[in-house]
Parts: sequence; C-alpha cells; structure tokens
Amino acid sequence: MSHAHALLAAVFFRFVCPEARAETLISGAAQTAQVDISVANEAQASIARALDWLASGQRPDGAWSDANLTSLTALPLWAFALSHHPARTQVVTRAVGWLKGCVQPDGGIYHRNPGRGPLLATYNTGLALVALSAVGDPALTPIMLRARRFLASGQHAGGDLHDGGLDYASGQGVADPASTLAAYEAMRLSQTVAARRGANGTATDLDWAAALRLIERKPPQPGGSDAVPLATDDAALSFLRADGGMTYAGMLSLIYAEANRNDPRLRAAFDWAVRHWNLDRHPAIGRQGIYAFYLVLTKALAAYGREDLPVRDGPPVFWRRAVIEKLLSLQRMDAARPGQGYWSGDDERFPADARVLSTAYAVLTLEVALGAAAP
Repeated sequence: MSHAHALLAAVFFRFVCPEARAETLISGAAQTAQVDISVANEAQASIARALDWLASGQRPDGAWSDANLTSLTALPLWAFALSHHPARTQVVTRAVGWLKGCVQPDGGIYHRNPGRGPLLATYNTGLALVALSAVGDPALTPIMLRARRFLASGQHAGGDLHDGGLDYASGQGVADPASTLAAYEAMRLSQTVAARRGANGTATDLDWAAALRLIERKPPQPGGSDAVPLATDDAALSFLRADGGMTYAGMLSLIYAEANRNDPRLRAAFDWAVRHWNLDRHPAIGRQGIYAFYLVLTKALAAYGREDLPVRDGPPVFWRRAVIEKLLSLQRMDAARPGQGYWSGDDERFPADARVLSTAYAVLTLEVALGAAAP
C-alpha cells in the first residue's frame, strides 16, 4: 500500500472501525498536504527544543513536577513516546519505571492523599494508561489490563443523568468532564492490549452504549445558531460545561463512543467550531488552560477527518498549519538552557508546574498535527 493510500485508508476507517480509529487518532500515517515541508521542519525543530527542555527537567527518579500527580509525568512521557528524540529510550524507561511504582492494589495508577484518599484517581490513571499505550511495550500488558479494569469499574451506572460517565475518584456517582474524557481516551487507545490478556483473561471495557447515552442526555441549548453544542449550563449535568473547549471534548467523546461521522451532533459541533474559530483564546474562559485547549481541539479535528475549515468571509483555514504556526509563535527560549525551548501558560490548577504542563500539551499538539507516528 502506498503512503498516500495508507493515509486515505486511515481516514476512511476512522469512523467505521473503532480499533483503526484509535490507532490513527494519535499516530497518523502521514503528514497532510496542508502542512508544507518548511512548516513541518520548523515544527520538528520546535519539538526537538521542547523535548530537550523536558529531558533536562526530568527528575532522577523519572518523574516531572509534582510527584503526587501521575498525570504530570504521563503527559511528557506520552510526548516522548510519540517522538524520535535521541534521548527517547532513556527518558521513557525512567518515566515508565516511576509510573510502575505508582500502581495501586486496585490497579489504578495514582497516589493517595494522606487522610483524604485517592488523589484524582480516575483522571491520573486515564492519562497514565494513554502514555503507557503509546510506549507500546508488551511487558506493560499486566499493568495496562489492571488499569483498564480499574477505569471500567469506576464508570457510573446509576441510571441517572451521570450514567456512563466517570468522576475524579470512582464511586462518587457523577460525570466529571476531564476524567470522563481521559477514561474514554485511555480505553480506546489501549484497546489492542485486550488481545494480549491471555487465554484465561477476561475482556474489560466500558459500557460504550451508556457513554453515548450520557452525551445524548444534553438538555436543549438556548441561543440559536450561536449555542454551544455538546455542552450544558445545567449544574446537575457537569459532564459537558457550556464552553467551546467542551465542544471539542464532546466531539472526541462521541467518536470514542462510536458515533457515526454523519451524526448530527458531530456535524453541529464541527459547524460551531468553524463559526467560532479562534486560536488566540479559549472560548468563554480566555487564556486559562489554553494549551490543553489546543490539544483537545487538534485531536478532535484530526479524529473528525476534515482538514479545512470553511470559515466565514475568508479562504478556508487549514487547521493543522494554523495550529502549528500559533504554537511556533508562542514557544519561548530558556536563557538558562541554551538551545532549549518551552511554553508557558497560566494554569491556575497547577501554577508551579505550568511550564512542564504547557510544554507537554504543546508538543503533543504538534505531534498530532503533524501525524507523528511512534517508532
């Protein structure tokens, strides 16, 4: 099969075969024609500077930033796993070793907060499982299978508005948007590990029909054509809050739940994204969480399979190039580490770790936009 035919096949099967969709979402077969070679080369150089910066900031034990949050190590690990960086093997080995030490008896990959129980157990386990899936080491199969069972056991099945979702900590009975999306993504991107579970193993998965119903339970939105699709202002249904970032998260959730590409909710979300295209700020909340927004936007549009955005009053926007150029313009050089670069955001959740978090998000965004495949 030719390089071009492989790409076309990936796009065609993305909305037909869930396994193929999971494989192509983060590890696309090729660069698209909309990213010319000069922009691609600039992006690769930017990635190299950022990975150098992350590698020099990795702790001797393999972690980054706050060791209480496995997600803050999982994100840089994921970025390295998808790269061809010369230090990839060393960095990945150390990070994986650290994550293995975070595996709990219940199979989750998280830390416990003394006196307060599991610390963001679902969210941290989901991102750790995604990163380990990207590493692609069969020796990690037992850990990944246990993490899948942990996530599946935390899916809410109460028959109410939150049925099908997951919360930060399993058993709380509500659908938290970040944790739900992290779990959906982790289960889809790790689904091939189920084939390695052994003859006596039991397949573990989410109830994807319930996941789809969760998104379908969105109350009608007021506001006509400018209403935010796949989002709600209803405090009782926290899964999809009414902001643009949740529209992209909702798109991804629908795709992971095997919605058809012609699903009216997906088409409505894409149409909204076209009308509100803006890379200068996160819709509704400004610059907070902007790099996380870039990543979910890029993953959602890559999964949707449309390369151009027919924006109003202008030529079509080829979103891959637009995202890459935006990130190139925002990268900063580290005066203390010559030749190394990073991104800095204003994330109020993890202020001390904003540079590591933003840089990991930015590198992953560039890798997805370029269609970078793991070695």
